[in-house]
Amino acid sequence: MSRFISIILALVASATLAIATWAPASGMAQTVITGNGETVVVEDPNSSPPPEETLPPSTEAPPPVATELPPLPPDETTIEDLGIVKGEEGTDKAPKSATKPARRHPSNPQRQSGAHIRPFKRGFGYTIGGHYPMVSLNQTSKKWGGKPFCRLGGGRTIKGSGCGVTALTMVGRTLHPGSRVSPVSLARKYCSQIIQGGVLSYFHGGGDIILTALLSMGLEARRTGGDLGLVANTVQRGGLAIILFAPGPFTGGGHFLVIRGFKQGKFYLADPWNTGQFGRNNENRGFTANELRASAMVSTWTAER
Repeated sequence: MSRFISIILALVASATLAIATWAPASGMAQTVITGNGETVVVEDPNSSPPPEETLPPSTEAPPPVATELPPLPPDETTIEDLGIVKGEEGTDKAPKSATKPARRHPSNPQRQSGAHIRPFKRGFGYTIGGHYPMVSLNQTSKKWGGKPFCRLGGGRTIKGSGCGVTALTMVGRTLHPGSRVSPVSLARKYCSQIIQGGVLSYFHGGGDIILTALLSMGLEARRTGGDLGLVANTVQRGGLAIILFAPGPFTGGGHFLVIRGFKQGKFYLADPWNTGQFGRNNENRGFTANELRASAMVSTWTAER
């Protein structure tokens, strides 16, 4: 019996020694059972650390990056830059009622006679002459064409560089009948803001004199950039829009015009340089949105009562 017990103890000792001396393949953890029955896990010192968990690549597109409208180019328009054939001196086509000084109402000094909304053709806008005329002016008019742009103009005249202030005057007088604003008064009012360092621009230092002037006239105005859909909706309900072109089909240096109507996919313009065949062609035909964009359109502004 004692011999049998000795054999059993010898077998147990052999098994313990075999387990303690067994070495797993490199990279595996060793499990060792000690003589007193404890289990110990020993990491292989030659093993490599487990690879870090990585996430699968995302299939979602990155969020869009906000972009700002590029700065508008300076309006350095001159007669030579326009690259057009000079015609006869234009005439001021504003109706007499719109150019007369507004009379004060006897019972209400703030109310002006004639300060009504000029009739427009619903679903279209304004015409040049006809039954729904807007106030159409010419920057070459004898009334102001030869006058200096302003004290800082450096020899510039309304005729050569006044398309912006003339377009603003057309919008102001059309939407506010009885208004006494003029290209000369606007050029003088914003002289130091438009001309800086000898450069004529409506956008010095990130400013926007077009929008500033429209708002100062008491109009609901906004810069609409290239959104011609908003422009179409505005003019069809009786508003107007100003559009700026960089050098291209409309100008050799930069030019402001007024968008007065929209019908059947075409925009109709009023050109402050409505002298000669060039200006009349701009006013007598319609332009699609693609044609305006392809003609170096820079930006638009809408205005309404």
